[in-house]
Amino acid sequence: MHPKKGMSGKNARWPAWKNKELLDKSKHRKEPYRGWKQGQVAWEGYREIVQAARVRKSKALSELNLAGDVKHNKKSFYG
Repeated sequence: MHPKKGMSGKNARWPAWKNKELLDKSKHRKEPYRGWKQGQVAWEGYREIVQAARVRKSKALSELNLAGDVKHNKKSFYG
């Protein structure tokens, strides 16, 4: 499923790497961008918010943990 699409169906699940904290951060990325474009927010402040909301880093960390735990928990790997 595409990460930006909404969930539909009763049995649908978010990807394991997409936790609530990451969702909250990614929802609030547009506001600082508008502020930066209008000159209300400094570039450094905008960059901090964007880097905190990076999906790539969270996804890679989740995959690394999953790969490291495959010997002890095979079902989670194949699931």
